[in-house]
Parts: sequence; structure tokens; C-alpha cells
Amino acid sequence: MVQKLRCRQCNADLPHRGEPRGRPRLFCFTSCRRSFGNEFRRANRRLARMRVLVNTLRTAIAANDDMYVQGWGSPVDALPVAQKELARLENIIGGWNE
Repeated sequence: MVQKLRCRQCNADLPHRGEPRGRPRLFCFTSCRRSFGNEFRRANRRLARMRVLVNTLRTAIAANDDMYVQGWGSPVDALPVAQKELARLENIIGGWNE
């Protein structure tokens, strides 16, 4: 029995094509492919911002700078939270690349 493939965006069954040629389909429609691409780019931008924030916090801690990071607080308090969020985003995006 052939396993039904599912759309990566909406999880719908992919339409069956007669003879499979080329790469396997990942999305049911162009709109799902575009939507997935937009979400992927948005998540990558957020991941890049989190990496910059974590590096900024590490630099501030190394320089003994007690600056206040808007929305995050002091670097010593914010670094563990930012690292946890960075790991979460990397895990999500890593799962999309499979």
C-alpha cells in the first residue's frame, strides 16, 4: 500500500499524480507553498534577531555592562530566557528543513 503524502502547510492529502517524476510534491497548492515560504522567512528573521540579541547580551555581561535591554531587563536576567527562545526557534526551523 502506498502511503498518502500530506501537504506541509495545511496537512491535506496531496493529489495523486500518475507516474511520479522528479521531486516529490510537498504542497497541495501554490497558495500553501507561498504561505509556508512566508512563515519560514518570518521565522528566519526572528531567529536572526534572537541571535543578535543573545550575542549583545553576552557581550554586555562580559563587559560588566548593566544596561537595560528594552523588554528584556538586565543582561544577566535576560540571557537565559533569550537562549531558551533561540533554542526553541532553532528547533522549529530545523524541523521545517527535513
